[in-house]
Amino acid sequence: MYYSSRSSSRHTQDLGYCLPLTCHRCNEVSYWHLLRETSKESGPLFTSSEVHRHSISCDKCRYIVDLNPEQAQRALYLLNCTRAYSAGQMSPQEYEQRLKEVNYLR
Repeated sequence: MYYSSRSSSRHTQDLGYCLPLTCHRCNEVSYWHLLRETSKESGPLFTSSEVHRHSISCDKCRYIVDLNPEQAQRALYLLNCTRAYSAGQMSPQEYEQRLKEVNYLR
């Protein structure tokens, strides 16, 4: 008889605000949160693996949009830009230029 013990776990982490967008559901403009979902699986016949998925969430209505890997990389870049802007380390003009450069969600 074959028996396989397999375990999995999921954890979602809010990485912070990444960029301002207009929500398609509530039509409000707000800063969206970048979320990282980590899934871990392990079993007796294979080593544990960890998978990351990213999404963004509207701050007003909590609508969630899943991101592809390219969008996730741009969101991580914007997360750092938004942090710098919020801390006064980046001018409004420079921040606006960074948002335009990334051409988000295209």
